[in-house]
Amino acid sequence: KGVEGITSLFYDFYVSASEAVLQAVTDKDTSAVITVKDGKPVIEIQGTVTVLSRSRNSLEEIEAVNKELDEIVGLDEVKNYIRSLQAHIAMNEKRKQQGLKTASVSMHMIFTGNPGTGKTTIARLLSRYMKAIGALSVGQLVEVTRADLVAQYVGQTAPLTMSVIKSAMGGVLFIDEAYSLYRGKDDSFGLEAIDTLVKAMEDNRDNLIVILAGYKKEMASFLEANSGLKSRFPNVVNFPDYTGEELVRIADIQAKSKGYVIDEEAKDKLKV
Repeated sequence: KGVEGITSLFYDFYVSASEAVLQAVTDKDTSAVITVKDGKPVIEIQGTVTVLSRSRNSLEEIEAVNKELDEIVGLDEVKNYIRSLQAHIAMNEKRKQQGLKTASVSMHMIFTGNPGTGKTTIARLLSRYMKAIGALSVGQLVEVTRADLVAQYVGQTAPLTMSVIKSAMGGVLFIDEAYSLYRGKDDSFGLEAIDTLVKAMEDNRDNLIVILAGYKKEMASFLEANSGLKSRFPNVVNFPDYTGEELVRIADIQAKSKGYVIDEEAKDKLKV
């Protein structure tokens, strides 16, 4: 597969090494040694040896993603949308294998909702799923804001935006508070970033997914900034605020992960 195959292998190597470091490193002075044993790259940290290649096949990764999706508290409508998208992609893949006509599916999305409602978490799961089914070559999630795309001087915004887009190729580009890219018709830098993004989406439609996230009202206004935005983001997913009961469930899960138990009386007070 040439460079795509090498990029995919490197990403698997990088993810495996990162996971090993996160699990084993206790302080900044801990050393990690990368070497080759029995023909396989491995990383050794404090006596623990980890093979630097993800062993999951595509089916196992899809199952793992769906399991994590099930474990997320609330967001039933969002989960239903992700599953319907999975079913549609799977159907298209089967039709393609049988030589039947397939309809092109736009993967670009808009996530609307308040901060802390799970938008980034869902985007990360989506990127892993798309990698597992082969819709994306790498499957990384690149999360950015206006500051990462818009420069302060004339002539620098387009190159800056393109460098970010290149880093997201083969994966998902997640632009948080995307509405801040457009601050009115006099914001020439923001409009330049939007124009560059729209063109890149068109040129790389088969290997890049762009997700715009932000408040519902502000995102509706943002779509008017460029005539091509609305047509390129047909999928709008709303993330509702958590209910009191759902927030208690989240607090309970977080407490248990750290070895604590929340008293029932405290749970009642948390709902208020």
